[in-house]
Amino acid sequence: MDNIILAIIMAVLGFALGIVINWLSDNLPNEQLLPAWLPDRWTRQQPIRSQVEALVKHLQTNQIDLVYVQTGAWQQNGQYQAWNYASDFRALLHDLAPDLKVLDWITVESHHEPYLSENSENSENNEILVNYVQRSINERHYDGVHLHWPSESGENFVPLVQAFHELLGQDHILSVTGPHDATNGEPLVPTGLDDQSIRWNPPYKQQRVLTPPTYPDGSPRPKITWSGLLAFLTGGRSSATGSKLRWRHPVTEVVMALLFGFIILNWPDHERRFVWMIYLAILTLVTVIDLEHRIIITPVILVACILAFVFALVVPESDRDFVDYIAGGGLGLGLFLVMFFGGGIFSSVVASARGEELNEVAFGFGDVYVATMCGLMIGWQAFIFAAIITVFLGALGGILFLIAQTLRGGYDAFTPLPYGQYIIIGTIIMMLWRSEIGEFLRGG
Repeated sequence: MDNIILAIIMAVLGFALGIVINWLSDNLPNEQLLPAWLPDRWTRQQPIRSQVEALVKHLQTNQIDLVYVQTGAWQQNGQYQAWNYASDFRALLHDLAPDLKVLDWITVESHHEPYLSENSENSENNEILVNYVQRSINERHYDGVHLHWPSESGENFVPLVQAFHELLGQDHILSVTGPHDATNGEPLVPTGLDDQSIRWNPPYKQQRVLTPPTYPDGSPRPKITWSGLLAFLTGGRSSATGSKLRWRHPVTEVVMALLFGFIILNWPDHERRFVWMIYLAILTLVTVIDLEHRIIITPVILVACILAFVFALVVPESDRDFVDYIAGGGLGLGLFLVMFFGGGIFSSVVASARGEELNEVAFGFGDVYVATMCGLMIGWQAFIFAAIITVFLGALGGILFLIAQTLRGGYDAFTPLPYGQYIIIGTIIMMLWRSEIGEFLRGG
């Protein structure tokens, strides 16, 4: 009876942690400053719906949920131009991708030296330009400003960028682009703009502050719907504009509750049962963020590695010692480093065969971090089998993904696939059922 009560308590705790995990993932949107330039010549050559469909396909493939669309520009002759197709473009985006958050920005095109100079006379021109754009922002409610650095020298562009940066602060997005080095394709950064607050490809983005749970369109969720499961059960899945919560929200909460209760019921006296729960919360957070945003949050991995180090020292399993866990971390690091460099070689070969640059990577370095963390959690012997499980699950997942892509008519042999979740699934299997798997392999 005591174990049942404890299992219920732990299940409730797991459910609550699932809500927190969803909230943290929602506060890490996959924001990409991806302007739809849509110059007039392009618009005449290609129907606007085809352009929007191509953009939506790119956003969905790369799991991007926020996009900035250029709907206006200030040009050198002092004329403001609002693109006449902006409203149609936004309407189509909403129809084809209702959960996508779309923001407007204004582009500043300054191609002549008077507006790019450092002397006092032209600093006044810079001030005029900045004030003009500020008025446009206030009148038309733009969310950001895009500046284009037109020449390779760049020194004269510094005051203008700094002036905009000081003016906009954290209220708007400041994006800066410029030419690329003809020899290696890398973006050129002018001297004097080394400040980390101004980014070059990717552009500068305002620092995000944690907010209460919201719908994908940014509107606040009623407190009863802070839980994804309750949101689905009470009819609160959608916002007033029709933006829906993903199935990930209730699934994460239910899975966490079931796993926490399952551990107490099946291993009531195991010395590491509470350690496993902590690990499961961390692994679930890493998995959700990796699947949703295709990134590995390094601070989360670092904290997990520190905890694994401490638990290996203080609460090792009875048949393993501290060295076993440290060796597991080393094995995870070494094995997946080999896979990382092997993936780099593969990408180079493919790029050479295709005769073009390949931006996708076969195996990301974030997966090396995940493997190191998982090795520290379960030890080297268990990690060997976790790695084997990972390979088989990864192959199966890749095959199923390619079948689904082919059936939808969007097959691309070089679509990058998240791999971290397969490492984590293999780790969870070996963490919870290591003894049972060992007995099975020994014929016991």
